[in-house]
Amino acid sequence: MFKEKHSPPVFDTLPGSTVNKESHDRSFRWALLAILVIGVFYFATIQSGQGWGDDFAMYIRHAMNIADGLPYDQTGYIPNPRNIIAPVAYPPIFPLLLAPVYKVWGFNLTAMKVELILFFLLSLWTIFLALRRELEWPYLIAILVLTGFNPWVWQFKEQILSDIPYLFFTYLGIYLIHKAYGTKRDVSGQILYGFLTGIAIYLSYGARTVGVVLLLALIIYDLLKNRRPSVYMVSTAVMAFALIYIQKIAMRSDATAGYADQIVAKDTSLIYRLEDMAYHCWFLLQSLNEYLNNGYSKLFRWGVFAFILITAAAAYLIRARKISKITILEIFLLIYLAPLIIMPIGLEARYLLPLIPLILLYTFTSVQAVSRRFGKETLAFAAVTCVFLATYLGRYSRLDLKSLHEGVGKAESQQLFEYVKRETTENDVLLFRKPRALNLFTGRTGAVWHKEPDDGKLWEYFGKIHATYLITGPAEVEPIDQAFIRSFAERNGNRLQETFANADFHVYRLNRDTNGDGRR
Repeated sequence: MFKEKHSPPVFDTLPGSTVNKESHDRSFRWALLAILVIGVFYFATIQSGQGWGDDFAMYIRHAMNIADGLPYDQTGYIPNPRNIIAPVAYPPIFPLLLAPVYKVWGFNLTAMKVELILFFLLSLWTIFLALRRELEWPYLIAILVLTGFNPWVWQFKEQILSDIPYLFFTYLGIYLIHKAYGTKRDVSGQILYGFLTGIAIYLSYGARTVGVVLLLALIIYDLLKNRRPSVYMVSTAVMAFALIYIQKIAMRSDATAGYADQIVAKDTSLIYRLEDMAYHCWFLLQSLNEYLNNGYSKLFRWGVFAFILITAAAAYLIRARKISKITILEIFLLIYLAPLIIMPIGLEARYLLPLIPLILLYTFTSVQAVSRRFGKETLAFAAVTCVFLATYLGRYSRLDLKSLHEGVGKAESQQLFEYVKRETTENDVLLFRKPRALNLFTGRTGAVWHKEPDDGKLWEYFGKIHATYLITGPAEVEPIDQAFIRSFAERNGNRLQETFANADFHVYRLNRDTNGDGRR
C-alpha cells in the first residue's frame, strides 16, 4: 500500500515524482468509488427547506429572469447605501446554470440542490485531477473522502449559492495549468491550452468575482518559472479578460459594484484597517476551526486544529521555500487568502471551501514526510484519517440529516409569505432584513433599514423609498439589526400599526404622515 523504503523525502521531490503508474491507475478506481459513495450519501440526505441567508434568493431570481426573458437585474431589491448587504446583481454563471432547472422543474429548491450535488461530485473529480501528482493514492483518496464527508462541507449542498460551481471551475483551471506546464507543447498547443484555461478562469470569475485571483496566481507562477511571459500565460490572460469584458457589456453593469460600495463605506484609517485585518485573520482561523467541530469536545477540536495548522503550515513553507519547486497551488492559496485578509469586506466561513483540499494536502504531506523517516507511514496515515473520521461522526450525531428546522421553510415563515402576498400589493415597498428572500417568495419589492441614531432621519429614508410596511424578525437572524429595529418600533409605536404577528414575525403598516407626538 505504501512505499516505506527507498523513497525520497516528499518535501524534496517535484510534484508527481512519488506517484508511479500502479499508484496512478489504482487512484483512478478508488477516486471514482469514493465519489460515488459520497454522492449516494449526499442524495440520501437532501434536507427540505432553505436557510435565511438571502444570497440564494438573488441567484434564483436572476435564474428566473433569464428563463423568463426578463431583465437580469430586476430583483425587487432596493439597495440601502447606508447598509449595503449585497451588490445590485450577482455574476451570471451560477444563475445561468440554475435557469434550465427552473425552466424544467419550476421553483423547486430540491431540484436545484440536486444540481449542486452533481457539481460538487464533479468538483471532487477536478480536485482529484488537480492534486493527483502531489501524493500517492491512499493520501489522495483520503483527501477526497475527508473533503466530501466533512459535515461542514456536507451542509453546502443545502445552500443554493455559487460556492460549489466556483470550486469546480477553480480546480478545473488548476488542473489545466498543471497539464499545460507538465508537457512540452508547440506554440499552437500552448495557445489552445491557454484558451481552455482562460475559459475555466472566466467561468470561475463568472461564478464568484474572486475567481480572478487564479489568473493573478498564474501570471506570478509563469513569471517565476519562465522569467518572462509565456505564450500559454498570455493566451490564458487574453481569453479570460476578453470573456470578462463581454460579460460586463452583456450585463450592462458591473456585478462587482456593490462590493466596491462596501469597501468605500468602511473606515479606511490605518488603525482601523490594522484592527480589521487582525479580525479577518482571527475569523478565518475560527472558521477553519469550525470545520473540525466534533459536536462534543472543544478541547479535542482545538487539539486537532492545532495539529492541522502546524503540519499544513510546515509543509506549505517547506514546499514554497525554493522557487524552482513552487507550484501553482502555493501561489493560489496565498493570493486567494490575501484579499480576504486585506480588503474591508464582510467575511463568511464559506469562503474557505476552496482551501479545504489544499489544507488536507499539506497536512498529509507533513504526515507522510515525517512518518516515512521513522518507518511508521501506514500507522500515521491510519491514525490521522481515523481522527478526522471520528470528528466527523461526532458532529453528524448532533445533526438532523433530514430537515432544516429554521429558515424559509418554517411554518411561521410560510405564514408570513402568505400574509404578504394576500394583504399587500405589488406597489408596496416592504422593509425586511432579508428583502431578496421576501421578493423571491412574495414578489414584493423590499429594502433593508440601517442603524440610525436619529429616528427622524430613518423616517426620511423610509419616505424616500416609499416604504409602506416594516417586518421585524426572526430574532436569531442578524440579531444586532433585529434588536435595533425592535427598539425603533417600540419608540415609534404611534406611527406603526401592527397588522400581522406570529411567533417569529411582526408586520407593521407605516404611518409616515403622523408626527412624533401622534398628531397628523
